[in-house]
Amino acid sequence: MAEYYVDSGAGSGGDGSIGNPFDALSDVEALALQPGDFVNLKRGSIWRENLALTYSGSAILPVTIRSYSTGNLPQIRGCDVKTGWVLDAGNVWYVTGITHSGHDYDTPQVVLFDGNLGNRQTSKGAVDSAYDWYWDTAASRVYIYSVSYTHLRAHETVLDLVCRLLLEK
Repeated sequence: MAEYYVDSGAGSGGDGSIGNPFDALSDVEALALQPGDFVNLKRGSIWRENLALTYSGSAILPVTIRSYSTGNLPQIRGCDVKTGWVLDAGNVWYVTGITHSGHDYDTPQVVLFDGNLGNRQTSKGAVDSAYDWYWDTAASRVYIYSVSYTHLRAHETVLDLVCRLLLEK
């Protein structure tokens, strides 16, 4: 039985030990977890990625995910609610302040419009219809199409809520 530690504030390249924890949940996904292994998520950590394990252990010795340290429960978020949208032009709006390291796991992968899945576009110029969105890596901006500011609301994903409920048990 092995123990692995994950801290969203740790530097990349960790080995999963308590002294040198992983920083990303994708590092845990890459492990061949065995029955009885423990995955310890640091309290106060927030990940903007999902955790999809392919190994579950056994009925007698499951793989256990738990928190460690002190502070708020760890959070696995599929997305964040964003405010402060700025009109770019026409019906295209953008928001800044999205922190990311350049890894795919913490850049926007899904945008929800009042619970409706958005249509990811390959350029800002292609954002021209309802539910269209584009992630500009260089500017760290998400561009979306919306008829008016009152329609700009974001919701957490169902997967995010399920993951949080599992962590709080």
